[in-house]
Amino acid sequence: MHVAVCRLTLRIHHSHSLKERRRIVQSLCDKLRRKYGVTVADVGGQDKWQTAEIGVCAVSGSATTVAELMDRAVQFAESTLVEAEITSREDDLFDY
Repeated sequence: MHVAVCRLTLRIHHSHSLKERRRIVQSLCDKLRRKYGVTVADVGGQDKWQTAEIGVCAVSGSATTVAELMDRAVQFAESTLVEAEITSREDDLFDY
């Protein structure tokens, strides 16, 4: 079993409230879940208007498959985000 974990740090442009931030983050999380079947959560920066940390996780029987899935999901996130940008990405791949 292979598990890929990715932490994305986002900078949210023109956000003036936590409500606005939550809307942008929740929209991205929902899109990633629907399109790629990954597990996604808002894992950091919940008290800041213009930053967010998103955790993405996928499991597969193949290390190559799970790494490619994670790359496609992050590329999709980059292309989908209009009101924010990904400022950093941290990846880990675990074998069990």
